[in-house]
Amino acid sequence: MTSALPGGRHLIAAADGFTTDPNPAAPTLSTRNLVAFEDELAARLSENADPGSVDRAFEAAWGAATDQVDGLGGSTLTAALIDGARIHVMHIGDTCALHHQGKRWEAVTSDHTHVQSLVAEGRLTSEEATSHPERATLNRALAAGAPTEADYIVRTVTSDARLVLLSDGIHGPVRPAEIVRIVQSAAAPVDACEHLVNAALVAGGPDNIAVAVADSGL
Repeated sequence: MTSALPGGRHLIAAADGFTTDPNPAAPTLSTRNLVAFEDELAARLSENADPGSVDRAFEAAWGAATDQVDGLGGSTLTAALIDGARIHVMHIGDTCALHHQGKRWEAVTSDHTHVQSLVAEGRLTSEEATSHPERATLNRALAAGAPTEADYIVRTVTSDARLVLLSDGIHGPVRPAEIVRIVQSAAAPVDACEHLVNAALVAGGPDNIAVAVADSGL
């Protein structure tokens, strides 16, 4: 999702959820998380414009998203606020945020998975992690009984920066080099989204696909 917020700011967010809800017509937890986060963030930013307002607004929005958690499933959530020359990111799970600026490509977030923990500890290589049978097992998520503490990251960006949010339904099957090529060659964010989704489908589309792309020069 993408949306305009008070103060000339813009929000992009993506979530990947799972549910055991027997009512398929009910909104998924990931949808409820996104809506609650956006609504609370917009309301808080409308109320206050002092320098600390963004941090407090993000904390309140995260609380609103967490309040949606029930016993019927769980969700990842990665949300990024573009605020002039800065981006503010809150993240939990394995929907990742990537930042492309000039010729530099950077992973803003780190996946909250069991396998990524093993990589960080030096017990697995990045190559081994891609085929590990527990690579999709989350150790943090918006889910009942799970740790729900988010990572909060702030980056300074230039006007040519592009921010990309991807669920593991894309960054799992699509090779990193192909993701970079698509993001760099796309003329507009909507084109990048379309091409990334197509690449995931061509690669087999084994999981839920969620993507959001925005340029910092909005």
